Amino acid sequence: MTNKLKTLENKINNSKCQVTKNVLYYIIAPAILLLIGIILLCTVGFNGSTQLVGGSTFNIYVNNEGKITDEDAVQYDLDKDFGKICGLISATLADGNIRIEGFQKSQMDIEGLVAGGDAVKVTFFNVSNDKDEIENKNNLLRDRLISEFGYASSPEAVSEIEYFEGSLTMAWALNLVACIIFAATLALIYMALRTRNGAWLLGLLNVVIDLACVGALLLICRVPVSSAICATMVFTGLISMFNVYAFYAKSETSVVNGKYNNLKASEMADETAKIMAFKKIVLYVIALVVVLITTIMPVAGLREVGIGCLLSLIASFYTSNFILPAIWTLSYKPSKKKNNKSKEANN
Repeated sequence: MTNKLKTLENKINNSKCQVTKNVLYYIIAPAILLLIGIILLCTVGFNGSTQLVGGSTFNIYVNNEGKITDEDAVQYDLDKDFGKICGLISATLADGNIRIEGFQKSQMDIEGLVAGGDAVKVTFFNVSNDKDEIENKNNLLRDRLISEFGYASSPEAVSEIEYFEGSLTMAWALNLVACIIFAATLALIYMALRTRNGAWLLGLLNVVIDLACVGALLLICRVPVSSAICATMVFTGLISMFNVYAFYAKSETSVVNGKYNNLKASEMADETAKIMAFKKIVLYVIALVVVLITTIMPVAGLREVGIGCLLSLIASFYTSNFILPAIWTLSYKPSKKKNNKSKEANN
């Protein structure tokens, strides 16, 4: 296995790939992505979650203990029959013209009958914005569930369907933007102190491209906009700034050490990209495995964070390998000219 990885690393380092020369072709994919994202934003917008726009929620007992003995009542096992229960709930609510956001394993009490019984928590979007209409509709849906599950003698087995308003306000959105700007500012100040003049400004361009691409992917993949988007965007900003700094630091170190003598700026960028490619692949594969494990966990909020981070990894891996080298070339050219002039003066 080690030999195979070493062979792969050697193939990458010895490849004749010229990223900077073909950067115009590599920009096509992000450009198309952003165009589709803009079109979706102007037409259908983001896929809002109940956390953003509000909705209704309730718990339904699965009768795992067989405490409800009505003729039509069925005893379910929450773990084994979870899919079947969710399917039955979906079919029962289908005529209600609502959109279910998700199902979660839960527990509930039924006074005088069950304490801490297994249940399924359901969250869904309401079609109407009128609270009276929502209340009437929710009561009707609850009656349907009681009838379908055979809980006529114990209607408390289906909790009252409660409406709640969205908790993500404009203030939350502004705080998100402020956090991203603050983190980006600190990172860029650090880069400005450690790199040449102007390099940090072009580094910001790569971060903006990553954030824009992830935003477009969220729109295209219809990922629900919830508080998880905050973690997604912060993760994107951090990993993007890390990629920028790592590439700049490696390039500058190689220039100082004389490894890039007699090379053009574009050739320097290509060499750095190849040198860093293998390590980057290994790091991204490890991160990808961790994120995929997160996405399959049966926790809605954690799963959304995982999906967002997965999109961040895809976008940042592409830009850091195929666009960032060209951005570094732009920031290096002025310094290269100065170095040439100084050499001519010495001669």
